[in-house]
Amino acid sequence: GFMSIQLSQIIEADKQMFILASNNLMGRLTSSAGAAPALDSEITRLSRSPDIMQYLAPLQNPPTVQQPWKPDGKGGRKGKDKDGKGNKGAARTPLELPQGCVTKDDSNQPLCFAFNTHGCKNQWKKGRLGLETPRQRVRRPLGECCKADLATLFEMLPEREIRRGPRNVKSVFLVMFSPVAAFSPIQLRKGALSRALRQLGFEVHSFDHHHCDAQVPMLQLDLASDSGQAWFWDFLAKHRPFAIHMGVPCGTSSKAVNPCSQPASVSDQNFDDLVQENLTKDPKLISLKRNLAIAKVKQEVARYRDKELQLHNSMHPAVAKVMKGKNVLALESLSQSEGYDDMGAMAFLKEGVRLVGTSECPECFDRKIVPAQLTEGELLETAAERREALLQKFEKVEPREAEALKEATDGEVAHGFLEGPYYDKHGVSAKLGTDQWTIIRRFVLFQGAEQKARPIDNCLESQLNAGYSASIHLRLQDSDYIASMALHVAKAISEGRAHSKAAHWKGKCLDLSKAYKQLAVYPQHRPLAVIAVRGADGRDALYLSNSLMFGSTAAVYAFNRISRCIWFLINRLLWIPAGVFYDDFPLLSPAESSDNADAVVSAFLDELGWLHAKTGAKGKPFAEEFDVLGMSLQLSSFGQGKVVLANKQGRIERIIERMQEIAAKGEIRRHEAQVLQGLLQYASGFYSGRALKHASHVLAKISSGLHFGPKDLSDFCLHTESLLRDESPRILSSSMITDVVHLWTDGAWESGTAGVGVAVHDCFAGMGWVYEGQVPAKVLDKWRTEVGEQLICEIEMFAVLATMLELNTFLSARRVIWWIDNDATRAVIIKGASRSWAMHELARLFSELDSQYPSMWWVCRVPSFSNPGDAPSRGHGSEAMTAVGASKVQQFSMLDELSERLCAFKRASVIRGVGAS
Repeated sequence: GFMSIQLSQIIEADKQMFILASNNLMGRLTSSAGAAPALDSEITRLSRSPDIMQYLAPLQNPPTVQQPWKPDGKGGRKGKDKDGKGNKGAARTPLELPQGCVTKDDSNQPLCFAFNTHGCKNQWKKGRLGLETPRQRVRRPLGECCKADLATLFEMLPEREIRRGPRNVKSVFLVMFSPVAAFSPIQLRKGALSRALRQLGFEVHSFDHHHCDAQVPMLQLDLASDSGQAWFWDFLAKHRPFAIHMGVPCGTSSKAVNPCSQPASVSDQNFDDLVQENLTKDPKLISLKRNLAIAKVKQEVARYRDKELQLHNSMHPAVAKVMKGKNVLALESLSQSEGYDDMGAMAFLKEGVRLVGTSECPECFDRKIVPAQLTEGELLETAAERREALLQKFEKVEPREAEALKEATDGEVAHGFLEGPYYDKHGVSAKLGTDQWTIIRRFVLFQGAEQKARPIDNCLESQLNAGYSASIHLRLQDSDYIASMALHVAKAISEGRAHSKAAHWKGKCLDLSKAYKQLAVYPQHRPLAVIAVRGADGRDALYLSNSLMFGSTAAVYAFNRISRCIWFLINRLLWIPAGVFYDDFPLLSPAESSDNADAVVSAFLDELGWLHAKTGAKGKPFAEEFDVLGMSLQLSSFGQGKVVLANKQGRIERIIERMQEIAAKGEIRRHEAQVLQGLLQYASGFYSGRALKHASHVLAKISSGLHFGPKDLSDFCLHTESLLRDESPRILSSSMITDVVHLWTDGAWESGTAGVGVAVHDCFAGMGWVYEGQVPAKVLDKWRTEVGEQLICEIEMFAVLATMLELNTFLSARRVIWWIDNDATRAVIIKGASRSWAMHELARLFSELDSQYPSMWWVCRVPSFSNPGDAPSRGHGSEAMTAVGASKVQQFSMLDELSERLCAFKRASVIRGVGAS
């Protein structure tokens, strides 16, 4: 179904390769003596790069054009049609029906599709109109229609029910005939057909369960409700219709499927009802429902106590150690009774998790195949040899790391997660019953202000992860999900839809202790899970892992399926709005019932045997401001429909403190640079825009060998510190405009003149603006000294900055799409940094402006010939006015201020290395 690579693709790939090579080398074409030419090396590298290979991907064959007539016989006029008459009639194209549609009724009588295709010649006779639903196959006479006609109505989804995926629509064309000239279309979209029929003189009545932006008067009616259906049939009885049209052909018809066959997301189905229950009911009633739910949990635990004991006795001893205290059957029963959609995950609790092989993909998950590189057999056959090779590696362990590793490992032994230590390989072989076992080396990372030790098992090095085929596309409920969840509640409260006692909310983040360690390893895979811990003396202690390892790919997918089950029951059974991100469960509750929610969810986990934090930093009670997923979420502005996101308390202070220490010392070690880079990326990634991206870029260069002098390092630290001190929380408002603003920017560099322009269209206002101008001469002179005469990339980026500064307040808090035809400019905006110092300065200023006037933006490519911003960049802005709906062409008014800010950047001599590869 795919074509071979076309010549046009090769030409485009070659063009893009030289563009990227030019951008990467930035004029550095000289190489050291004896080394390969720089351009040759770069072309060799790019020829295998995905950036270029994407242009050489096979294209799909175009569809075969169907001939609407039967061709003449062979040989033109020499074959069977040599008399020159040929076939005169055009063959009828077979009618393509969507899934679920038929051409005949139950009595095998044909339906009258003629009316819908090319006209019906039947006389007016008494007939019947029938209704057939998936639950009822009996057709009831409802009126008169053409004798050969039989039409069916589909059941529309209830308005309150939310489903993921394509819209599920059974497309049928319902036609009724009557001498009365009245036409009643039930249609989606905007009523364009109704408007056209009105203009033709028909009396038209339009129905939909929401009016959207209808072009005609719309009768809002929910046909999924009994009352809506009753009213509809009464309406038909009173107004004898000429025709009824359902479902304008809009592309969804060809994808029509039975709604019952589509997997539904449990979160989509239940979340809205759950929030509504907490918002509109008295918190005391919600607390009572939660208490009854806990009583049900206790009842299930008691009911399965004997069977639970039998199950644990039948488990492999290693699995039983890890699952000790867990009421697996009670959890399974509760999940099944509440309609959980991934009951296959219960096998992990009964048998353990397979570390290698192919995972199943339940219907509730999207599929994403990541194939294994090795088989289980290959791993076991080479286990002994790989074990010896890994044990021969000698890496000195610092005393602090060795002590932390020993302490953490001893704790896991005490909990039954590990067995050991063993210092003799023969002892491990005897315990496992085989010599075909391999080791996984353990190392430690120190995290957070408390420098908490986190042991990591290097499953990548041991090739364990290479033997696992993943088939699930995990869609994690990250900080965006939690912020959206909170904003959903805030919107309802601000609109007055909350109970008087449910207007104030609190939240907390529940943390499962030990996370992966609460799930067992499949017993037959224990030979692939022997942990090696090296002490300060260089001696290796060996441990058999009974539980999942932090570092295993299989652990990620298995644990997420189990934590998703717990999250489902917290929402569905306990009536607590919650999210889940691995072992973290962000919880929301009305303040009046928050103490009850805290006690209930803790009792729920205790009854089922799941360890969780109850005290300390991760066991805090519900509060209006709480830490979740690395950020601080503030709910105090729910009444105004706002949610406030900020960095965790103390994070910015810790970064500033480290920056001050480095500035005072005048030197920075590679490890310090790596730690700071990680902290800055996390601090800027989700919340404070991209103002710190350039600092992260410089730290990355330091990690790779760039050297800073004391003065330059001090200047860098002071500048980064000033940005950190100026940071402000990100405020999300439920009333913010969701319609997109489109910005087409462009730059032109012709005859020594650098023109910039932008064409703007606001989908909310339905109007646009056009701006044009020229880059000031002093900015061009500055760039020439740094780059040379090839300035188009800088000019294109300048156009973006000029637009941001000109429309700063207008773009703030809006959804923005930047349309840019220059590859280098798009890359700089996305990455926040560049190898070219001139472009790096522009990226830095973009980050600062984005921090001052934050918006939700996306960057897209537009071909140069299709870019409306091209005309204003060349001084012909009037040509773009019609395209974007602008009334006049305006001049950029803040170019001088922009040039002053650019020229204020000082380039230290050593920072030239930022532009190096």
